[in-house]
Amino acid sequence: MANPETRGGLPAWATSVPADDQGVELHPAVLALDAQIATALADRDLASAAKRPDWTWEISLGQRGGDKANLFSIAVSIPLPVATSRRQDLDIAARVAQIDQWVAQRAELIRSHIAERQTLRAEWSSHRDRLRLLDNRLLPLARERTTATLNSYRSGTVSLVSVVDARRNEIDIAMQRLDIEREQARTWAQLRYLLPDGSASQYTNTERAK
Repeated sequence: MANPETRGGLPAWATSVPADDQGVELHPAVLALDAQIATALADRDLASAAKRPDWTWEISLGQRGGDKANLFSIAVSIPLPVATSRRQDLDIAARVAQIDQWVAQRAELIRSHIAERQTLRAEWSSHRDRLRLLDNRLLPLARERTTATLNSYRSGTVSLVSVVDARRNEIDIAMQRLDIEREQARTWAQLRYLLPDGSASQYTNTERAK
């Protein structure tokens, strides 16, 4: 079975990047804030409900003998909290302030993730373009120079030092390519971390130049 992180025989980090900023609200850090906000909203509603008087009703019917009329009465009990009212107001205000803080933190986190995604996509594209330049021009030219210098050495027209220099230049370019490829993979991994689970399949396909 093909590796889902591999496309066209190449690792996913070498061929594509996530296409857009959809799903940023599903990042675990954002979901954690959503849970905190939901809990705080429920606590606020409970605190607000506790301020409302809890009315109680009591109905009684009394039967009296003889020619006396039966008694019917209704009693209403309305608690009037005084000392606790201000404490409840302060508690509700504190909860509302905490909710506002978390909502602002959530908005900032989303903005930060979107900005970071855009930066990482630009970095990944830069790495891809540099690799294309190396693969399509610089490395082939370096190999051709090494081959030509080696042939000239065999024909006695250049020294061995020239062959070593040409080969060293080819190796330096190849090492530079490995460094860029490693940075491209690191950038892709950072971008993948910012995606919620299940959204990594949405990519901008970029065909690698051959």
